[in-house]
Order: sequence, then structure tokens, then C-alpha cells
Amino acid sequence: MVNSKSLIISKNKTPKKESLDEKNLPAKQYQTKKNPWVFREDVYPRRPQCPQTTKSQGKKKADRLVKGTFRFTKKERIALPQDFRRVMRSGRKLATEHFILFLMENGKGYHRLGIVAKKEIGPASFRNRMKRYLREFFRLHKDQIKGPLDMIILIKKGVLIDHYKQVEAELKKVLINERENDS
Repeated sequence: MVNSKSLIISKNKTPKKESLDEKNLPAKQYQTKKNPWVFREDVYPRRPQCPQTTKSQGKKKADRLVKGTFRFTKKERIALPQDFRRVMRSGRKLATEHFILFLMENGKGYHRLGIVAKKEIGPASFRNRMKRYLREFFRLHKDQIKGPLDMIILIKKGVLIDHYKQVEAELKKVLINERENDS
């Protein structure tokens, strides 16, 4: 006959106790297994810090990699439709093989860029690539362009540009070389 206060062992062989007294303890003590996937801080000490980095980098922004004038900030973008209309109506128009540029002096003290890429020039991936090329050109060469300008660059239909270097050569010829000859 089994005493009601005795130990009941389940299928997974872990003891369940209803009410155990010191005299009714089982001889074999079951140990709970430690989870090998759970790490403690003292098991794996912290890795040593890299000598090039400092511990106080904290909350610095990701733009810390791009310093100085080689940034393309929000204030350098033309975003409002009325600004696009104003520059396109009353600005100076220059045409190249693949682009139409509208230039107008602004009193802000810095250049601003607006890009027009219509659906008729190609699929979205091509339009986005062209816009990336134009933004990159502006970002790298804005300090070489004279005067604070609002620039709208319209991409013509049928553009066949494969590399950034083609965009750079075409726009350098118009914006940098001709602007130096004008002054």
C-alpha cells in the first residue's frame, strides 16, 4: 500500500511532492540541467575594446562619416512645387545632351538642387539611378560651382547613361567650366 504522503514520480522522472517530510526524502536528488544556450556574464568575459575606438562614441549620428561640405542636407533640396515653378519660369535655361538645367540666383548663400525625372524616361529603377547620379554630382561638386544658385535638372527622354562618370563629365562641362569662363 502506498502512503499518500509519499513521493510521486512522473514520466519525465522529476519528483513531485505532495507533502514531503525530512524522513521521506528520496535517496537520489535530481539536479535541474543548466541550459547551455543561456550565457552568464561571468562565463564569457567582455571582449577587450578595439584600440582605435573610444568608449564615448555614444549617440553620435551616422553622418559623422561625411564631414565638411560633402553633405547633401535638407536645406539644399528644392522640395516645394512653387520653388520648382519659379526657377523653371524665370531662371536661365541650359541644355546638354541628356539634361536641361534651369539656374537661378538665390539669396540664401548656398546652392539648392531639384531633380525632375518623368515616367517617360524609363522604369523606376532607372529614374532612381539617374537621380542618385545627379545628387552625387551635386554633393561632390557644389563647392566648385560659383554663386548661390537654385538648380533644377530635368532629365530628357531617351537618356542612355550607364555610369556616373558620364553624368559627371557632362555636367562638369556645363556647370563648372562654363561658369568659370562667364566670370
